[in-house]
Amino acid sequence: GALQQREACESFADWIDRANPRFTWEVALNFAAGRDRSAAELAQAAGLRATLRARLAELFDGGRTVFAFPATPFPAPPRGLPRSAAWPLRNRVTRMTAIAGMLGAPVVVLPLAEVKGLPLGLALMGMPGADEALLEIAARC
Repeated sequence: GALQQREACESFADWIDRANPRFTWEVALNFAAGRDRSAAELAQAAGLRATLRARLAELFDGGRTVFAFPATPFPAPPRGLPRSAAWPLRNRVTRMTAIAGMLGAPVVVLPLAEVKGLPLGLALMGMPGADEALLEIAARC
């Protein structure tokens, strides 16, 4: 969270100042949180990311491994869900999916399943830099 929020804030800060866009409160809160992260939080998160990236390189075994997991911990929620109900679901999805962004690993989600008529995707995560190889695997599914 801390690094992703800070990096997003830094990536879009000039545009936000120039365009003064209107965001949902969730997006605005994330940008504000990224701006307000302390140096200690960022240093701790950077250390964790470096450790996880090194471990990930081992697990991918030189690119011979692809990880498959559910794209979300539940089927797609119905459209029009009130924010009070959607917010806890968003947090559960973020906890599950943030790892790929943190590690710089490409992910493709395949809509391969349904649960009670609602879609559930299968996520394939590849080694950082292996975007094209991951897309080739996904095309065969």
